Amino acid sequence: MQVLTSGRPKALLEVGGRLLIEHLLDRLGTPFTDVCIVAAPDGVEFLLRLGDRRGELSLHYVVQPEPGGVADAVGRASGLIQGPFLVLMGDCYYDNDLSDFEGRWREGEEHGAVLVEPATHSGGQPMGLVRVLDRRVTEIFKAPWAGETEWRVCGAYLFPESFFPALAATPAAASGEYELEDVVTRLMDSGITFGAIPYHGWRRNINTPDDLAAVEERVTGGF
Repeated sequence: MQVLTSGRPKALLEVGGRLLIEHLLDRLGTPFTDVCIVAAPDGVEFLLRLGDRRGELSLHYVVQPEPGGVADAVGRASGLIQGPFLVLMGDCYYDNDLSDFEGRWREGEEHGAVLVEPATHSGGQPMGLVRVLDRRVTEIFKAPWAGETEWRVCGAYLFPESFFPALAATPAAASGEYELEDVVTRLMDSGITFGAIPYHGWRRNINTPDDLAAVEERVTGGF
């Protein structure tokens, strides 16, 4: 993606004349009122492009000083969060409103939730894979998919506030980064439960120029 991003975060790519992150913010729906955007030290462009409000959403910003993994990025927002919270990957495009994710989670008894979709081959790239029993997550791990699970993470999690002490107790992965899957595993080992909630709609992770072209085609109605 470097040829398209020129070092910018993928969330600042334009799709259909708007930033990808603007599409994401517009998918949040009524349950959400505050958004914390975690950016690299040079991520001031988020603030310049988005400001501190979007409709009914209040936008807040924190900095991840250096790459440390997605879980580390989430941890940077700990001072702004009280109660359950949504984590949404900034390089995803969703067709459908995500308020349904939060609503279906509240209908169950689990402490948190993972948005999932059917797992498919990814060219050997690692992904968050999920094993599910009776709509509850029993295992989550990061690996290339080889048919061993039915579901993979669909770019969104709902966490209880206990995420933050679990993160502090979770060691870095072999890569040196802190992975969300490892924190979820630690939480489940401590008795925290996660529902597996299927996403209903079209979604694309933007990892390549082809992914970006597919989303552009979707947004502009060329599909």
